[in-house]
Amino acid sequence: MSSILNLLVNLLIGIGSIFIALAVYKLSRQKLRELWLENFGEIHTTFWNDNDIREIRYCITYDEAYEPLKAVLLHRRSIYENVDENQKRLEKDEYVLLDKLDKFLNLLERAINIRPELDKYNDLWRALFFQFWLQKCFDNKDRTELTWYIQTFYENLEKVSNEFK
Repeated sequence: MSSILNLLVNLLIGIGSIFIALAVYKLSRQKLRELWLENFGEIHTTFWNDNDIREIRYCITYDEAYEPLKAVLLHRRSIYENVDENQKRLEKDEYVLLDKLDKFLNLLERAINIRPELDKYNDLWRALFFQFWLQKCFDNKDRTELTWYIQTFYENLEKVSNEFK
């Protein structure tokens, strides 16, 4: 009788452990989803409300707004490739615009790093998270300087952009 009671107690403990493990697993998945949604909301808000990022979105979207950025990127490339010995550094206003571009690209990088592997969130991520903007950086063949800059300093963005094609 005692051995049967011990067996039943051990069986109940084993079954209880399984239920506890499942509950902990579900809770951790829920917390991960909540954290992802919180991070995504923060990135999304920054992307649409930050003035520096707004300016770069205009540059990427409108040809006339792109011209100043193009000039900065061409100058940056000539420095990087050591084309002109007399132009070893950017001017202050060029640094400011390049800093805004870096802020934009770093936000895209950040969003890529929180990209969900869950199918139901992946569609949301693609729809709301800037697939358009990432592709816009690479799709325009007249913007080779922007493509060069991203390929040189933000390699991961190009890889992700290729996934969208």
